[in-house]
Amino acid sequence: MSWIKNLLTMLLSTSIFLGGAEFGFRQFGTRGLLTYFDEQTERALGNPIPAKAPGEYRIFIFGGSSAYGFPVADRYSITAWLRKSFPHLLPNKKISVVNCGWPGKGSHQAVEGAHTVIKYRPDLFIIYVGHNDFPTANRLYADNQLYRLNLQLTYRSAFYRYLQKRLVRIRKKIVYGKSGYPEKHFREEIIAQKVYKKAEVDDEEDRRIFERYRENIEEIVRLAEEKGIDVVFLSLASNLKVIPPAVSSHPKDLPADQLRDWEKLFEEGQVLENQARFREAEKSYLAASQIDSTHAGLQYRLGTAAEKGGDYDTAKQAYVLARDLDRLPTRAKSEMNQILYEIAQAHGMIFVDVAQMFDRLSPHGIISPELIYDDVHPSIKGQQIIVDEILHALHEHGKIAPSDEWRWQDLEAVRNNPAKNQEWQVDGSENAYQYILRGLHLWGRGDYSDCVNDLEKGIELMPGFIEAYAFLGDAYFRLHQSGKATQAFQKLNEKDTALAELLLRKYPELNQSYQQIIKGLAR
Repeated sequence: MSWIKNLLTMLLSTSIFLGGAEFGFRQFGTRGLLTYFDEQTERALGNPIPAKAPGEYRIFIFGGSSAYGFPVADRYSITAWLRKSFPHLLPNKKISVVNCGWPGKGSHQAVEGAHTVIKYRPDLFIIYVGHNDFPTANRLYADNQLYRLNLQLTYRSAFYRYLQKRLVRIRKKIVYGKSGYPEKHFREEIIAQKVYKKAEVDDEEDRRIFERYRENIEEIVRLAEEKGIDVVFLSLASNLKVIPPAVSSHPKDLPADQLRDWEKLFEEGQVLENQARFREAEKSYLAASQIDSTHAGLQYRLGTAAEKGGDYDTAKQAYVLARDLDRLPTRAKSEMNQILYEIAQAHGMIFVDVAQMFDRLSPHGIISPELIYDDVHPSIKGQQIIVDEILHALHEHGKIAPSDEWRWQDLEAVRNNPAKNQEWQVDGSENAYQYILRGLHLWGRGDYSDCVNDLEKGIELMPGFIEAYAFLGDAYFRLHQSGKATQAFQKLNEKDTALAELLLRKYPELNQSYQQIIKGLAR
């Protein structure tokens, strides 16, 4: 029986050690060990965790890059416009708004973030998450229990984060020497490439993603209800008309003769569309859709032909289908907004239909780049519209303060006179990002001709967006314009050699074209 005593002693000693280490790091070593949610919270609220002022109301916003404010970061984000609004709208209330969004994060991270910020005594969660649940790097968290456990420990254990940071620091020194070069980490992407044979999603994988998404949102609701926290859900809006689907497919059981008929009608539609015979092209695409309506590319072409031909209802339906049928999606699908709506209704929580509002404000009800820069990132105007909808929903549902305390006229007065209020002024970055983001998205889709046009315009407006030179050089290379490709890559090296090296490591396509250009110069 001595082995049992030894085992119990070992387990007890380990528990005491781990418990003591966790307590110590939480009390004395938390600075520098925080997750990104904590870091933003610390900047907004302070460290150590401040006691709530009498009547103080704390709002935390969760989501991916759209919630974070990418590409203009926090200064023009939903969070920022809320912060600027409340002092005029409710001047007698202390309202803290914390940005817990971060690029690339999905609903799994939002769950962990919600757990993490409980210690800050939140009053309201705003949830704007879902676009990033499709990439394999985030699907890992649901498909691999060990990886999910690692995520949970990273968020919930200060000691575990300490060990992680030490290991990363040691690895950096081994790879880069004493400098410990601050590389970005793409570990999830590398692992995902090995785990998943293909990144595309089929109907079965779509179903699994939707189920996991529902589970994550319900977990946030469960936590909120347990702690007495209000929740506002924002529906997920996306650009429809300039974003073609990345990958399309036919049903595997589509008979060969039907596939030939489909291809003939599709090609016929393209010819007619190129001849500006849009109504006739629409008829050809609709006929092809009678054979197979599940091809995302067909629905997109139907949308463009119908829109140009003035049949806007058909165009809208086709664009939405093109997005929802995309096998390599970068935009949340209609099912996710339905899930958010159902959960909000079931639990008596606030649902703000951002997508519907954007529809209503867009020409012919088709969301355009005026409100969303590229595929999913709201423009500054779009972010302001979202904020207005949040504020009106909070007022309508009696949150934060009684309805008669809301000073809408004061808010409108200061917003309509930005010349006297610097906080409401917007610099020229908005137009630059509109072009740069769309250019980067077009590069990812292989549309290099339109890509270079947008990137050139964006760089002209914002020469400091150095990353754009790398993608501009690659696009020119693929268009067989080596002279312009050389100029772009040289600019990249001149402005930031370290950034150039990082981008070339992450994107093999860039490295391939870059190396060929460099070899050409060497000759």
